[in-house]
Amino acid sequence: MENATLQVLSKCNITPKYKGYTYLPVAVRLADQYMREPLCIMADIYPVIGQIYDESPRKVERAIRKVVEVGWQNNREYTSMYLFYVTEEYSDTAPAGQIIQQEPSADTVLKAGETIQLVVSKGPQMAEMPNIIGFTQDSAVKELEARGLVASCFMVVNDGSYASGCVVRTSEEPGTKVEVGTVITVYIAADPSVQITVTPEEPAATEPTTTEPAPPETTDPTPTEPEYNTD
Repeated sequence: MENATLQVLSKCNITPKYKGYTYLPVAVRLADQYMREPLCIMADIYPVIGQIYDESPRKVERAIRKVVEVGWQNNREYTSMYLFYVTEEYSDTAPAGQIIQQEPSADTVLKAGETIQLVVSKGPQMAEMPNIIGFTQDSAVKELEARGLVASCFMVVNDGSYASGCVVRTSEEPGTKVEVGTVITVYIAADPSVQITVTPEEPAATEPTTTEPAPPETTDPTPTEPEYNTD
């Protein structure tokens, strides 16, 4: 990952004389490593780089911003030659900021002034887990569905401490960022009078069988001729 970032920086005519040349590949690696988690670049990435290189997060941010500006200045002739139309889409496979589609395709010869269409990933679509503690089952399911989340409900024993038929806890804490489509386990308090037990399945009944006695062995009833001594 870091080598690929350095290759891009080299193509943009950015040299190691800039501190950001060293910091930016590390920032990209950290962002890729934690791309499934909500990140704040200033709070989560720059302080880590600062600890590695004994710099303040603010100086790390300035150094990275500088190489981005230099890269833009070194390559802005492309933006004056073509028109860029950029849209963003959510993607479960591509990290935020990565180009996932382009039109025209690679190696197409373009004339100055033609349009290049790009689709950039926004990363996976995230939703905030709502606080549904105390909701009825139907209300909880509707609240989760409205946010693109899937409810999986289970009844739990209730000693009378909870209102029956209402949510007592969930598999995700309220306020947590989760991907749209995530299955949320919702635990519903049963009526106190109901005992929730699991009974083992009984084997299927079978008809009793009897064993027929084996028929007695029979001998050949045909008489044999007596033998005489003719000597």
